[in-house]
Amino acid sequence: MKILRNLLLIASIIAFFYSCNEDKEALNGAQPEIPQPAICDFNEDLINDFSIAYYLGIWDGYDSEGNPAGGDMITGDIEPLLDNSVWCEIGGGWLFLQPGDTVYSDYSHDTTIHFWAESPVVLVAIATTAGSGSDWEKEWSIAGEPDREFYYLGFRIKKDNNYIPGWLKLKIHTSNGVIEITDKGITENDYIIVGE
Repeated sequence: MKILRNLLLIASIIAFFYSCNEDKEALNGAQPEIPQPAICDFNEDLINDFSIAYYLGIWDGYDSEGNPAGGDMITGDIEPLLDNSVWCEIGGGWLFLQPGDTVYSDYSHDTTIHFWAESPVVLVAIATTAGSGSDWEKEWSIAGEPDREFYYLGFRIKKDNNYIPGWLKLKIHTSNGVIEITDKGITENDYIIVGE
């Protein structure tokens, strides 16, 4: 099951990078500045829980006409540290939560459409446009999601032998790729309501 989840994550990332390269205006060859990384201790126990990191890499896939294409890219990821994880929806990514949704510490009853990802997940990316060689897109793209003012991400942190659930309210800036945590919630209970 873990292999299937990892394959689905990889397929989602490839599709995300391809979608980043359709109908975007270019920056005329100028590589954008890479934002500063951050380390996060959400439950304030002096142990780092997650990091926000940016990576320069390459993408490959197909252009809008079905021709093989590739180029450079920068991704902004949230990376669970230790045994922590991010709540994901198969085929729906990780920024699907809305205020009022519930994040549980254990979703073992709901593994057909959701899973906990212990590997990094891409929140934002920018790439060179397909076939351009070096022209960078004008704006960063947000993990296959429509433009919203805020995005919500579910997570869980391993504490002793248990997991504690939480959520993040994120402002993701498409002009510069900065991922800003504007609010969060975390509890020792088995679940938490997003936004409360």
